[in-house]
Amino acid sequence: MTKILVVTGPESTGKSVLAEALGQALHAPVVPEFARYYLQHLNRPYGQADLQTIARGQSLWIAHHRATAGEWLVVDTDWTVLQVWESYKYKPLRYCWPKGYGAVETPYRYLLCAPDFPWAPDPLREHPEARAELFGWYQKVLLQVPCPTLVLYGSMEERLSAVRKVIKPDW
Repeated sequence: MTKILVVTGPESTGKSVLAEALGQALHAPVVPEFARYYLQHLNRPYGQADLQTIARGQSLWIAHHRATAGEWLVVDTDWTVLQVWESYKYKPLRYCWPKGYGAVETPYRYLLCAPDFPWAPDPLREHPEARAELFGWYQKVLLQVPCPTLVLYGSMEERLSAVRKVIKPDW
């Protein structure tokens, strides 16, 4: 059975870089962030309704990659990002798992990236000043999830080492 690692957290916290590094280290496929692809091709400002489309796209990408995965599958974000994103942008945070984003398979472990990386500008990033606040929201959302969460701090090497110790000590 494939074990799914989901990398999540506020924007500009090293999620995509970590996901790729884990994929290489574990010889596992990496499911990219569908939202990035979707928004780069949208040709208009996104709205709240787009979040459901993004959720469907991410779910389809996960299912596609899972079909050929071996022991591990690394996912660069999932519904947790949409939950926090929607709550922050459109209404107060509602803690529920999952929040209307379709069927969600419980991953083997969530890897929550702390906002201790320097902010890196990107046209799709919106909240450089709110990363610490959003990190707290992620922590609250993940308390509702019935699987372990590992909070990652420090350099990429420190983060990889922390994951290594928890998921595969002999790695």
